[in-house]
Amino acid sequence: MGGCLEFWNNLCHIDLLEEWIWYSYFTGAWLLGPFMAFLIVVYDFCSGFAFPLWHVEPSRDKAIFITGCDTGFGRSLAVRLAQKGFRVYAACLTANGVEEVKAECSTLETMMLDVTNENQVQEAVARVDAENPEGLYALVNNAGVAKSGLIDWFGLSDFRFCMEVNFFGVVSVTKAFLPLIKRCKGRIVVVSSVAGVSCGYPLSAPYSASKHAVELFASSLRQELRAWGIKVSTINPGFHRTEMNKVAVKGLETCWSKVDPVIQAQYGQSYFEGCRDFVKTHTEDVVFDPINVVRAMEHAVTCTRPRIQYRVGLDAKYGLVWTQIFPLRVGEKLIYALTTNKKMRSIVGLPAAPRAEDAQADAP
Repeated sequence: MGGCLEFWNNLCHIDLLEEWIWYSYFTGAWLLGPFMAFLIVVYDFCSGFAFPLWHVEPSRDKAIFITGCDTGFGRSLAVRLAQKGFRVYAACLTANGVEEVKAECSTLETMMLDVTNENQVQEAVARVDAENPEGLYALVNNAGVAKSGLIDWFGLSDFRFCMEVNFFGVVSVTKAFLPLIKRCKGRIVVVSSVAGVSCGYPLSAPYSASKHAVELFASSLRQELRAWGIKVSTINPGFHRTEMNKVAVKGLETCWSKVDPVIQAQYGQSYFEGCRDFVKTHTEDVVFDPINVVRAMEHAVTCTRPRIQYRVGLDAKYGLVWTQIFPLRVGEKLIYALTTNKKMRSIVGLPAAPRAEDAQADAP
């Protein structure tokens, strides 16, 4: 068997045959697509979508822990679930966040939590464990950060920051609370992004990379916990009105201001303005009501048979999904066309960037 697989593997990588086999394979897949899609839809409906309206009864005996409740999705979800009768722990990064969410709903259990601080995570677990001997019904990993800019403009610290919060923070909190979740066969909800399931976006490499990482973490986690009866869902929103998006333009301007002047000269002010226009359009102008994301999160927490993945927003549900269906080169061209403008494409065709020392030597 191994020898047969090795033969076909080598055959598929012969220069003259590789492209022909690749396109023949996917041409066949496209031709069989309608029939296969019908079978998949029927199976998916029967196995997971047949009972989307069955929900668990709210109870103070069902504890829910939510991170990132200072603003946005997390805060709205915490208030919504607490008002329905669940025992909700709303974890906020700041003291001001704790005060505001507590003022909005007095029945919330609140605490400060930095998901990158392992001591604080362990303290949170100890408190929830002491107050809920039956275990934790649901964990919602909502805390997240984003940075706008080009890879060429970022420092390594920017990538580490996004990975620490968006990926390692999720891993840390999930592992810490897992014993409590296993105790009552609960569920885990991970707030990812459509950026985690599509081709990479320009101007958001740290964020997109961290969301791809957390997406695959959730997928592995779901399969490993299946035998325990623990459900794992991801929430994949498109562009929605959140505090994170409100400061995206300012974040881009801050990033640009810190870029080395030599690199700034290579791109030019017009290119930066194109980037700023794009970010403004997609974070301030073309954004959707966040209530639909909160509803999806609530469904993942309360539905007896939650979905594996919740894409929220027209862009996430019906637009960017095509980047996964088409071959990668087509998908990336589509993303490039959708996520750039004329000013951002103006750099194409310019001479190669000079060495930094040469540029400095030529400077007056």
